[in-house]
Amino acid sequence: MGFKMFALNFALLFYAFRFALYAITIMFKKNNSKRSTSGRLRYAAAAQSYTETIIAVGLITTALVALLGLGVSQTRLGQQTSQKIVAYNLAEEGIEVVKSIHYNRRLSGSTWPQGISNGKWIVDYDSAALVTSTDDSLANCATCYLCTQSDSSFRSCSDSFAKLKRLVVIEDGSADNNKKITSQILYAESGGWRSYNLEEYLYNSSQ
Repeated sequence: MGFKMFALNFALLFYAFRFALYAITIMFKKNNSKRSTSGRLRYAAAAQSYTETIIAVGLITTALVALLGLGVSQTRLGQQTSQKIVAYNLAEEGIEVVKSIHYNRRLSGSTWPQGISNGKWIVDYDSAALVTSTDDSLANCATCYLCTQSDSSFRSCSDSFAKLKRLVVIEDGSADNNKKITSQILYAESGGWRSYNLEEYLYNSSQ
């Protein structure tokens, strides 16, 4: 949607400037060719030149409006892209936290699935354990918001004004020796919530 708006504004800007330059060029050519004209012809030429000037100014104004719209569209597109990148990174972080907990417990001698149980979980980048979410979905989770910290990292919070939410869902995979991890993200964009999910599997390496 953002790219289409960008292309439309760019096309409008291009043709508006093109028509404006064309009108101004024609206006000056006619003025130069009628300098020796007198009386009614000179008055008619002046009136026509005035009309052409108004048209040219109108086209230039249209071009400037298109330029402003192009700038706004670019800014909005940049913000959307930035939010999507943050959402992807946070989804990947959720996966990596679960994998890290699984790996550390396996090193300590814990057996499969190393405490990685099925359910819905709240995690932070430095979590040493999974925190259970009692809500049925990410949309309804009141403690799944992610608040920005002083070091620009994100941590779970209950601030409903936060623009990001995360929930990690763990369930059985397609076989007995694996677990499916889904890191779910909701991020605020254009007055609504957008979703992004990232999936990965954990395998029982002892088999």
